[in-house]
Amino acid sequence: MPFGYHINSDEGLITITGDGIVMPDEARQVLSELHEDGHYDQSLPHLIDLRMLAIAQHDPVELKKLERFLLTEYRPKVSASVAVVVDGTLDRFSLAAIFHLVCRAPQTELFDYFDHALRWLIKHEFANPIRHLD
Repeated sequence: MPFGYHINSDEGLITITGDGIVMPDEARQVLSELHEDGHYDQSLPHLIDLRMLAIAQHDPVELKKLERFLLTEYRPKVSASVAVVVDGTLDRFSLAAIFHLVCRAPQTELFDYFDHALRWLIKHEFANPIRHLD
């Protein structure tokens, strides 16, 4: 499956990757499975790596369903920060749609470099608790 997730409780991170052609209903299904996974912890930050993603279609109805799902079901079940990484190979429509979604989701940022996304997550999710260990 080109869209999937990995929960790493030891390192405190959930990674979600899109590789190849991903249909909107597939993305909804996998993210629903993530929340139902017995190891899922909503306090873990998410790193969504879409650098290898190819969106199969631009069906406005399917994209609207995905947008609604992401904003009303997926994001409310994540209490931590979410970093989304894309690259410039996506078409402009897809990049604009991802940017639009990220802007509407709280504690969510869009990056074009994987390292920048990791640094942002470290700063927002891991640095503050360490400072309070006095």
